[in-house]
Amino acid sequence: MSMEAVATRELEFSPKGETARSPLTIEVFKPFQLQPGQVSFNFAPGTSGCRVEFKGLGTSKFNSIFYGADLLQALQLAADIDPILRRINKEYELYFLDGESYFE
Repeated sequence: MSMEAVATRELEFSPKGETARSPLTIEVFKPFQLQPGQVSFNFAPGTSGCRVEFKGLGTSKFNSIFYGADLLQALQLAADIDPILRRINKEYELYFLDGESYFE
């Protein structure tokens, strides 16, 4: 599995009700074609995955691998990070680096 980030977003976060902010780095990695034995499900030739990591939260529970019919679809699915950020936003306030709230 390739570990080359192809896109990065830098944000800040704070736990709900707190004011101190910490950095949050979101990385979308280069998509990869699945190989036999790499996953626990059957797949067609060309099926691909794309990993997304959320660094700075102190947990890996939001990290994900998105699977698609090919490299492009896997990358497209992984690049749509807002649904995951909305889940994170239930526990944390998210901000752009200029201080503006991410979801307001």
